Amino acid sequence: MSLQALRGRIITPQPTGESGFVVTQFDDGLLIYDDEQSAAEGIGTITYCGPYDAIKAGLLRHVTRLAADEVMTPGDIDNHVHLFQGKNLPGPLVERWLPRIAENEFAAASDSRTAYAMAIERLEASLKRGVVGAVAYTTSSVSATREAIRAAHELGIYMNTGVVLMDRNFDERLVVGSDAAMEQIDEVGKILSGEPKMQHWAFPRFPLSCTDGLLERVAKKMDGDGTIQGITTHVDEDAHPNGEIAQTLRLFPGRESITDILVQQGLIAPGRHTTLAHCIHTQKHAMQQMADVRRQGGNVSVVTCPTSNRKLSSNWVGDERYVPFPLAEFRRHGIPVVIGTDRGAGDKDSIGAEAAEVFDHQPPGSKPSRRDVFMMQNIGGAQAMRLSNIGCLDKGWNATFVVRRIGGPFETDADLTDTDTAIGKLWAASENAENTRQVVIDGKVAYAQKKH
Repeated sequence: MSLQALRGRIITPQPTGESGFVVTQFDDGLLIYDDEQSAAEGIGTITYCGPYDAIKAGLLRHVTRLAADEVMTPGDIDNHVHLFQGKNLPGPLVERWLPRIAENEFAAASDSRTAYAMAIERLEASLKRGVVGAVAYTTSSVSATREAIRAAHELGIYMNTGVVLMDRNFDERLVVGSDAAMEQIDEVGKILSGEPKMQHWAFPRFPLSCTDGLLERVAKKMDGDGTIQGITTHVDEDAHPNGEIAQTLRLFPGRESITDILVQQGLIAPGRHTTLAHCIHTQKHAMQQMADVRRQGGNVSVVTCPTSNRKLSSNWVGDERYVPFPLAEFRRHGIPVVIGTDRGAGDKDSIGAEAAEVFDHQPPGSKPSRRDVFMMQNIGGAQAMRLSNIGCLDKGWNATFVVRRIGGPFETDADLTDTDTAIGKLWAASENAENTRQVVIDGKVAYAQKKH
C-alpha cells in the first residue's frame, strides 16, 4: 500500500456519532490516505485525519507540508448546473431568459464535438475551483448527454445526469414527445451503467415544460426498472405576474402549488430521492408537504442558487417587493438546503463564492452561521447527490479533497486559526482558480496547479 500524507491546516465536517456533523479545524493537521493506484478498486480512502502530534508521523516515509496560508477541505458539490446554456442573458426567467437560451442547447444537440467542447469547458472550470461532484443538466439529446458523460469521465468527477425532459413550452427544435423521451431515458441509462461515479437521474426541465402525461410516465419509469436513481427540477423560481409559478398553475388546475403538482404526479414521494432547485417563493404549505414526504421515507432537498436568482431578478415579486430565499423556514420544516451555481443563468463556477452569497443575503434575524453554510457546500451537497463516501475528511471516507491558498501576502496565522474567519477567506479565495493548488478525487490527483 502506498500512503500519501499532507500536513497543514484542515477544515472539515466530521461525524458527531449521532448521524450529524460538526465543522472541525486542525491548525497543525495531518491527512493520510491511499493513493488511487494502490487502493482496492482504484478508490483511495483516508486512513487518518486529525492532529499531527496525535500520531507517530515519523514512521511515514514522506510528509508533504502545506504553506501556512493553505488549507485542506472536502471537495465542493454543485447541486445544480447547466452544461449547455448560454451565459449572461438577462431575466426575468419566463419573459426574457427562457426564450433566449435554446441556441447553445441546439448547437450541442446538433454536433457532438460542440457538445463535448461545451461540457468539458464548464466542468473543467468548476474542477479548477474545487468542485468534485455535480448534478448536471444537459439537453433533450442523447448524443449531447453522451458527450457530457464522456467529459465528466475524463475529469474523474462525480456527476448525476440524464436527458432533459420537455414536451411543451420550449423551443420546438428541442421539444421531445413522451414516447421518444422514454426511449431516450433507456438509452442514457445504458450509457451510464458503466460509470461508477455517475447516477442516472430524471430531469424534467420545469413542470411548466412538461405535460402531466410525461410526468406520470417518468414516475412509472422510476418505479418500473429502478435505473433512475433520483429526480431534479426547477420549482418556484419566478413569481412575476405572468411568470413560471402563475403559468404552471394555470396548466395544472386545482393544484395548490408546484410542489403539490410533483407530489400528485408521484415525483415527490416516499422512496424517491428528489432535489428542487431555487424554491425562492415556496410557501409554508408546500414546505409542509415536503416535510410530510420526508417523514414517510422520501428524500427531498432544496438547492439555492443565489447568483442566478440575483441576475434573473427572481427574488422580486413585481418591481417592488424583494423576497430573500427562505432558508430558515426550510430548516424549521426539516428540509435540507444545499447550493448550486446554476451556471448558465449564474455567472460563477465556484460553490464557495455561492456560499458567500447564501450567507451574506440572509436577513439578520435568520442568518445562519458560516459553519452551517460551509457544510451545505460539501457534506450536505454530497448527501443530496446520494453520495455517502465524500464530503467529509475522516477515516474510511474517500480521499476527495481540495488544497487552496486562502491567505494574503500580509496574512497572520491568527487570522486563519479562527474557523469562521478562515471559512470567509476560503469563500473569497475559491472564485479564483489560481488559489486552487490541488484537487484529489478518490485518491487520484484530478487537478494540480502548474508550478511556474
